[in-house]
Amino acid sequence: MPKIFISYRREDSQYQADRLHAALKPHVGNPKRDIFIDVDNIPVGVDFVEHLDRQVAQCDVLLAVIGPNWLNVQNPKTGKRRLDDPEDFVRIEIASALKRGIPVAPVLLDGAPIPSKEDLPEDLKALARRHGVEVRRASFDDDAERLIRGLGLKEIVQEARPAAAPSQSSPPAGSGAGKITPLVALGALLIIGGGGWIWLANSGDLGRTGGVPSAGSQLFEETAAPNTGQTDNPPSLGSSDTASLPAPAAPAPAILNPAPKVATITTYGVGETFRDCTGCPQMVTIPPGSFTMGSPADEVGRNDAEGPQRRVSVPAFAAGKYEVTWAEWERCVSDGGCAELTADGFGGGSRPVTYVSWTEAKTYVAWLSRDTGKTYRLLSEAEWEYAARAGTTTAYSFGNSISTSQANLRDGPRKTTPVGQYSSNAFGLHDMHGNVGEWVEDCWADNYSAGQPTDGRAYIQGSCPIHVIRGGSWENLPQYLRSAYRYADEPTIRNNYSGVRVARTLS
Repeated sequence: MPKIFISYRREDSQYQADRLHAALKPHVGNPKRDIFIDVDNIPVGVDFVEHLDRQVAQCDVLLAVIGPNWLNVQNPKTGKRRLDDPEDFVRIEIASALKRGIPVAPVLLDGAPIPSKEDLPEDLKALARRHGVEVRRASFDDDAERLIRGLGLKEIVQEARPAAAPSQSSPPAGSGAGKITPLVALGALLIIGGGGWIWLANSGDLGRTGGVPSAGSQLFEETAAPNTGQTDNPPSLGSSDTASLPAPAAPAPAILNPAPKVATITTYGVGETFRDCTGCPQMVTIPPGSFTMGSPADEVGRNDAEGPQRRVSVPAFAAGKYEVTWAEWERCVSDGGCAELTADGFGGGSRPVTYVSWTEAKTYVAWLSRDTGKTYRLLSEAEWEYAARAGTTTAYSFGNSISTSQANLRDGPRKTTPVGQYSSNAFGLHDMHGNVGEWVEDCWADNYSAGQPTDGRAYIQGSCPIHVIRGGSWENLPQYLRSAYRYADEPTIRNNYSGVRVARTLS
């Protein structure tokens, strides 16, 4: 089995490196032995430069994860580029691999270029000649799948496992076709972190979460929550931190929001559409009920983040008939309640607002509550799936398949479309599948075994570094638009495929 080293800067690409780690885990023989990530477990008292060099020497390939800020991240103590420090972890890792002739594969995030020779220190200049692989947030799973196939990991894993007893993560029949690349024939995959790394063969599951499925592919079927019981990552060391190592953080108890009042629909009837003001989002009353949350094991495209299935009861509430539009957002901007967002070609009146982070979505619902005197908020994850299913148990609210005539997805116009252009589901809600992904209130957990409420409340953890997004977008393939599909992102992230739908409490 290959051993893999993933190199990344905590300040630049921690979340994407975690996702890459999660995508790779099912495709190596033993993730604890074969994947190297983070510096948090360097033995006390050792020379960290020598230790890093020895660990890199054990690897067969190094994946250098390069984001938009990789080149110019500064040491806050000196104000100088980390990369110019001879004892910078990332520099040590990559320079050691280049010196030893270990293949270095740049993983270029969201359009980041391969650095030019002129911008690199002398011992890293050869990096400028390495062929890179592009990985984007909007198409992460497809890009990760391409990387995995390019490395030949599917073929290696398939050949290494006994045919009589394939593991859960065995690749599907026929995926072994093709030639194993020379890169993987070296026999090791290593992931290095420029804010720290952990040799997973010795550290159990104390590495970074590695369990954040995004754009929901089967690459994440073996992902599990770390043994720490947290969804947030243990702290990693910066390049200048060499004196002592923090102990792994104690498990953070799940702090759930207070039980909601049982909603009674008085002013509005079930399924009724209303607005609380001119220019406010149009709302639809959603009836109370219970449903089975998550996907069955045989659903096409399913991953382990969507289980185990559980029964959830949801009180009545109101949900936005459409995703929040640019026109509705601009009303908040004009009133001084929201930040002005850059449309970047995705703006315009009745199209769904994009480039809005979870934090800004929260600001919007707080302003809307002040403006109307009503309680607006984000949907909980349970409310979202209940509303999306609208009484169905199929993969989509339209059945077990979906087309470009029913939703805005990958093979459609390749951009957002005005809200309401596609037919509604049985609850009268539009674009629950596709157009833009929708932020919900909940903290991310790797699956439904984290103690999530079964009464429709959001799942809130103390630190909550990552929040759930639902529904898929114009950029995604059909399997990522399923009612049960879930992924996550950091609360400050903005992009052109995530937006927001609002909820309103009815009590």
